[in-house]
Amino acid sequence: MPYSPWLARQPAPDHLDLSDARIRADFADRPATEDALFRSLRVHASAWLARIIVSEFEQAVPLEVIGRALTVLGEAALDQAIDFYRHGMAERFGQPLDGDGNPVGFCALGMGKMGGYELNLSSDIDVIFVYQREGMTDGRSQVSCEEYFDRLCKKVTPALDRLTADGRVFRVDLRLRPWGNSGAIALSCDRIEAYYEQHGRPWERMALLRARPVAGDRAVGVQLLADLKPFVYRRYLDFGALASLRGLKAQIRAEAAKKDWEADIKRGTGGIREAEFVLQVEQLIHGGRRPQWQTTSWFSALKAMRDDIDLDAAALEADYRWLRHVEHAIQCFELEQTHRMPTEPAAQAALASALDMSFADVELAVASARARIQAAFEGVVEPDSVPAPIVAPLQGPWADARAWLDTHLNQDHLDDSGRERLATFLGVAEAEMATRDDVAELAPRLMRLVVAIARRSAYLALLNEAANARALLYRLLTTSQWLADQLSAMPALLDELLDVRHLLAPPDPDEIEAELRLRLARIDDDEVFFNRLREFKAAHVLRTAATELLGERAINHASDHLTWVAESILRACVARAHAITQAKYGRPRALDGQPTAEGIAVIGYGKLGGIELSYGSDLDLVFVHRIDEAAMTDGPKPTTGQQYLQRWVRLLLQMLNVRTTAGVLYEIDTRLRPSGSKGLMVVSLSGYERYLQGEAWTWERQALVRARAVAGDAGVARGFDAVRTAVLCHPRDGAVLRDEVRAMREKMRAHLSGGDAEKADIKHASGGVVDLEFIVQYLTLRDAPSCPALTQWSDNLRLLETLAAHKAMPTEQARALTEAYLSLRTAQHRQALMAPYSEAALATAQDCVRSAWHAWLGDDNTNEA
Repeated sequence: MPYSPWLARQPAPDHLDLSDARIRADFADRPATEDALFRSLRVHASAWLARIIVSEFEQAVPLEVIGRALTVLGEAALDQAIDFYRHGMAERFGQPLDGDGNPVGFCALGMGKMGGYELNLSSDIDVIFVYQREGMTDGRSQVSCEEYFDRLCKKVTPALDRLTADGRVFRVDLRLRPWGNSGAIALSCDRIEAYYEQHGRPWERMALLRARPVAGDRAVGVQLLADLKPFVYRRYLDFGALASLRGLKAQIRAEAAKKDWEADIKRGTGGIREAEFVLQVEQLIHGGRRPQWQTTSWFSALKAMRDDIDLDAAALEADYRWLRHVEHAIQCFELEQTHRMPTEPAAQAALASALDMSFADVELAVASARARIQAAFEGVVEPDSVPAPIVAPLQGPWADARAWLDTHLNQDHLDDSGRERLATFLGVAEAEMATRDDVAELAPRLMRLVVAIARRSAYLALLNEAANARALLYRLLTTSQWLADQLSAMPALLDELLDVRHLLAPPDPDEIEAELRLRLARIDDDEVFFNRLREFKAAHVLRTAATELLGERAINHASDHLTWVAESILRACVARAHAITQAKYGRPRALDGQPTAEGIAVIGYGKLGGIELSYGSDLDLVFVHRIDEAAMTDGPKPTTGQQYLQRWVRLLLQMLNVRTTAGVLYEIDTRLRPSGSKGLMVVSLSGYERYLQGEAWTWERQALVRARAVAGDAGVARGFDAVRTAVLCHPRDGAVLRDEVRAMREKMRAHLSGGDAEKADIKHASGGVVDLEFIVQYLTLRDAPSCPALTQWSDNLRLLETLAAHKAMPTEQARALTEAYLSLRTAQHRQALMAPYSEAALATAQDCVRSAWHAWLGDDNTNEA
């Protein structure tokens, strides 16, 4: 473990399951003696810290999972210590009771990162111990609740904090309690409430933002925090608090300079503490009016407020994640409580190893992140001018929408120019609404968009000056609720809509590929890479949807556009996955023994393979390779070809479907690989050929009709094409094939709709998309041996055309099914976009498909060759 000498001295982790239940299970028993408790706590804690370190730095487990695991470890240790000592004290003191004889509950409140489920590897755990109310114990030695819980806390704290031969569990910091070190170690809820009411200061309000019951009787803590909520979250803006927060900000900056903390990535300028302060200020000022901001987690707070704060939330999150990851890399060296960039060569080398980059690059990335955080920190709690009120009409849907806007738009964040532009836009829009008959539908959608773009007043300026842009926007908002929601969620996508010439330009796969390459040029940071991919996809999906809804793009061309975008993203991710994997392990060897930078092809099935993607479609993928699985890679950390394949595909899938605050790129389905979910994730081309020629079910050969290589090694892709052609052209008994296709369809229908076809969706209903696809697949499998031209295509439209051209289907029927298929897919797209579609056209299409099904696959079929 070159990045962690401490880890190298520990036993190798026996598993990497970081679930709450698995962690708590190790702390569930009550040790027999205090010595046994001390040893058990420390041994288990060390084992879990080792698992957590390996998970973060060798398995790339997300920061949220790491922080939660560390926090649950602290909670479980606290719970075990509290249970042990309460049980031991019961013989002498009995149980603490209030004046009415009721048991008195006791709780540990976790503060700071512990309260937010965001502990770091060498965190203190900040705790406030509270008990429910005053009273006395009922044992042979009767003492007050105050004395009883004081004794308890003075035993529990060293159980975790004391350094022994086995190490320590966590340092315990009690200084955040009322009156700090001069106050009682445990206080009753009444005394705590009285303290905050009389003496509470802004920094203590800020500390309570992240308070959470973490051990003991959690119900006691829940009730206390509910009672303290009016102190923490003010219903109205408190200008006195603003002044105090500005003072606290100045104190943070002065303290950082005074204590020479510039090398400290937590407390120095632009460090972790400043990033946390940025959000906590927003929570204190506005959280009382925004309940969704009332969360103990920094990440949850950013997610809740990211559309309502005047800063680059994505950049702030990326920078914060990076600094926290670096912090962990620094601390895991010897598990020391430090946040300073190392100066010793050995520690620098270890940090570089943990982060898989040179130390110079680490320093540069840290400096860049801190500069951006510093800029965000400088912008908070600056004096704001009072916004001018905007008078709304007194009645009607426009007035209702305006009233909603006044409730949901925080004008404190608008500058003078922004307020002026907003007032102009609302005045112009109000006049235009007077001439429309769709105001009840349009006005609420428009106001939601205004909330999203108000702080980006350049959009308002453009809309104020361009009547055609406003008209286009109104048309799109009224056409699709989905489109309105997308624009409100990602206002930057307006750029894609308001340049009409760019919007209506026909898509070109080469141009799409070139655009993505340009967006990704010179990007090394993974978070930025993923964000660019999501922005790219969102922009093109929105552009496709808009042009389709405006009638400017046919359904099949819209699917082409969506498919080309997915292919470009796949190719970018495939290349990056190879680059990352090979940087660590080197290149694998092809079957000829030569190192290869690729060796793997990605095969698209279903809608991707058929060039028929829709909005929100999954990607059905199979991975095939020509890599020597036993040969070693040629990199600094050689591994077998098989291990390379496993690591590569795991990384690729993580890129495509990792869930972030911006969602996922694509949901991925890999169940079409040989042997389904039980099979290898990456299969050799020769093994795939043997499977398809031998063990594969008829439905798997049906699926092959709509398969094609979409990314990866061109040579492997050509090999797959040859295998696909050979399998599709294999002679088959037409009658047996028809029975197997019908049986599979009946099985699908029974599984998906309980046997009631009328309850199925457009895809699976009788006469729906799947029925048409089964007809085409059946005829392709039946006739490909005598008509190899059918293997050239994977999309239904060209397959229908080819069937008609080779007299395998009557021309008129092929034309009718083509129109039916376009109508079915149009209805599917409109459903996905929450836009109206023609029920009559859908019914006609389904009747056409049902008729064709009866002709080709019905019980009395007479078309069998």
